[in-house]
Amino acid sequence: MIYVDYPSHNRRQAYRVTPDSDTPLDLRLCDSNAQVIDISANGVSFRLPADASPSPFAEPQQEIPAILFLGKDHHPLPLSLALVSEHDGEYRCRIIHFNIQGQKMLSRFIVQHQKAAIRAQRQSGQLPLTDAMEPLQD
Repeated sequence: MIYVDYPSHNRRQAYRVTPDSDTPLDLRLCDSNAQVIDISANGVSFRLPADASPSPFAEPQQEIPAILFLGKDHHPLPLSLALVSEHDGEYRCRIIHFNIQGQKMLSRFIVQHQKAAIRAQRQSGQLPLTDAMEPLQD
């Protein structure tokens, strides 16, 4: 038998999108609009407003229903969250009970953002072209 030590604190299992004016993300839970810090296909980090009620998570792994509003069109995607950790008001949660359509929309949103970020890095010279990606010479 082989055992693998997998650090549970590693948050970089999937590409994460940080919201900005081009990639708006809104998360509503417990009658509050949360400030999304970043999101991946597997989870989300957020802060609740200062005037929000006490932590919605009474115990670890408790499921909390939420609605994610994705992109400029604000497509509402119902889902449930399970708390992974909380530190200084920043909640890190796994996305659970997410329907297939919602998963596909979130995945497409993340891939589009990742492609745009790679394109911007290449144009600014931060990410060099590989030999296979170099433009053809005449």
